[in-house]
Amino acid sequence: MLARPVNQYYLLNILAHVIKGQALCSESVTPLPSPPKMSRSSPLATEAGRRILLVDDNEFCRSATSRLLTKYGAKIKVCEDGIEALDQIKNGRRYDMAIVDYQMPRMDGLSLIREVRTFELKEKAQKLMPIIRMTGENIK
Repeated sequence: MLARPVNQYYLLNILAHVIKGQALCSESVTPLPSPPKMSRSSPLATEAGRRILLVDDNEFCRSATSRLLTKYGAKIKVCEDGIEALDQIKNGRRYDMAIVDYQMPRMDGLSLIREVRTFELKEKAQKLMPIIRMTGENIK
């Protein structure tokens, strides 16, 4: 969990590490002092076509995150809460990673993560889907 506000480039670095299966903690990815102009040479540029499940009840956060990731070629499936996302997964939809809001109505992010892991283990998934938990609670 990232314990501080992050800029766009820092987030892209985090996502690139996760997608590539590299273990990390927030201290292991250092943001650049001055983020470069956003271009197709971002850390995610080589990951174009990745399927990302984005789960957030906040329309602004969904839109901003989706636009950012789509700009770099990711294919985004947006869900407004954990129940909708869990239905996608249980109905056979596969994603390269998920980005999950922490606080949502009906099913929060932590509950969703537990349910996804339980389902993956029950189904004997060959690889667990990387999941990033985030929050936009400071955004007004």
